[in-house]
This record gives sequence, C-alpha cells and structure tokens, in this order.
Amino acid sequence: MKKEDTPQRIARRNYEKRNKELRKKTNAQFSTFIPRSDYDEINEFLKKIILQKLN
Repeated sequence: MKKEDTPQRIARRNYEKRNKELRKKTNAQFSTFIPRSDYDEINEFLKKIILQKLN
C-alpha cells in the first residue's frame, strides 16, 4: 500500500529530483556515502592491487 502524499513528502521528492546529479558528482558509495576525492583515491588503490568495487 502506498502512503498518501503529504506536503513534506512532495517537497522531499522535488529536492531529490533537483539535487540527484549534484550528489552523484560529489559523493560515491562504498556501503556508505563518501566524498568523491576519497572514492577516487580508494579506486586507484584497489586498481593497483588488482581489486575492483563490486557493482
């Protein structure tokens, strides 16, 4: 059953829609969100030791 739309839920959806791409550019996920610079550094390290993030 779908919950009814409230003003707060509608506002949250609109916020998510507007900021989704920005969040993807600035954060990445390894079981938790981390800054993109840390994500890139971790990926470089894993590539050096021949491991890759599981999708």
